[in-house]
Amino acid sequence: MSRFRLRPVLPSERALVYEWRNDPAVRRVMSNPHVVDQEVHKDWWQTAIADPRRRMMILDDTNVPAAFIMFFDLKPGLSASWGFYAGASQKSRADLLAMWVTVEVAAVAYAFAHLRLEELFCETRETNSKVLLLHDRTGFVDAGQGQRGFIRKCFTRDRYELLRNGPIFAQLSDVVFEDDPGGVRIAD
Repeated sequence: MSRFRLRPVLPSERALVYEWRNDPAVRRVMSNPHVVDQEVHKDWWQTAIADPRRRMMILDDTNVPAAFIMFFDLKPGLSASWGFYAGASQKSRADLLAMWVTVEVAAVAYAFAHLRLEELFCETRETNSKVLLLHDRTGFVDAGQGQRGFIRKCFTRDRYELLRNGPIFAQLSDVVFEDDPGGVRIAD
């Protein structure tokens, strides 16, 4: 039995994602570091969950929601951007690091094996050295300046094909990918 499951977010998880997004550690690395008002989040959620240019996912750790992943600016078969934040349930720095690595490799695999993208982008606050290092170790490469104060990174399909059988992606053996509501299955 696999420890992790990557699945579509449930509409009922709005409050959970709201709580995670407003965690002070998450806010520090967001483009908008302010507390998000509950009504603003509710309006955003209703729009985001119905937006075909987005995929909102939850990574469960032993059947407990542990991280939120969102793909956005999705151009099917071409590109998307993504971001994530973990819930506060991790007990130690080691647990948090393990979660970050799992989120990272699961998101990359989902982008190329399921969404069938050619390019995956992310923007990370330039002061967030730990996540920038994770992106580099996973295989992301610099893609120029992002919005002010952020570094833009890119992962290509060719790079994924080159690295997916390597040690960092071995973590995927402990991740189950749930089918998309549209019925498209994850490629093996």
